[in-house]
Amino acid sequence: DRLEVTPYEIVFASPKEIRNLKVTAVWSDGSREDVTALTRFQTNDESIAGVSSDGVVTSVGRGDTHIISFYDNGVHATPVLLPVSDRHGSRFPQLTTRTEIDRHINAKLQKLGVVPSEVCSDEAFLRRVSLDLIGTLPSPTEVEAFLRDSSTAKREKKVEELLAHPAYVTWWTMRLCDLTGSNAG
Repeated sequence: DRLEVTPYEIVFASPKEIRNLKVTAVWSDGSREDVTALTRFQTNDESIAGVSSDGVVTSVGRGDTHIISFYDNGVHATPVLLPVSDRHGSRFPQLTTRTEIDRHINAKLQKLGVVPSEVCSDEAFLRRVSLDLIGTLPSPTEVEAFLRDSSTAKREKKVEELLAHPAYVTWWTMRLCDLTGSNAG
């Protein structure tokens, strides 16, 4: 059993636009049933999009959120966005992508109209990636070694090194427990 929600994604052009969601239950025998009237809807951010009890989504402000549809044991998240600038779609600059992840991120930024910042300095990169992945600043020795490294793949190597660091699991376990309310203290 699964839920199908259409449209799969909502991209608004301006505030106060509306779209109707349709929720279809697909049962194990292959039969399909419109369950929109029986579905509970929730927005993840009321400042970007609202949703009525019957699945009418209204654009409120610029940004990116999801409408969550709940029916029986099924849950579905529908992406909803209103571009934050006029630099979206064909007016978005051409970007080079090095990885599949970059391609997905750039596609999302293009829909939102968010032009990425220039590549940061090695110092800023090391500080940011260390804080993001293991929750601490790099030591002076680590900074010096990273800045001396002339390898073109040094950033990728540093990410792999930090992902293998014991503090990575500890840091992200703590963060996810904080997000889910699972911390005992």
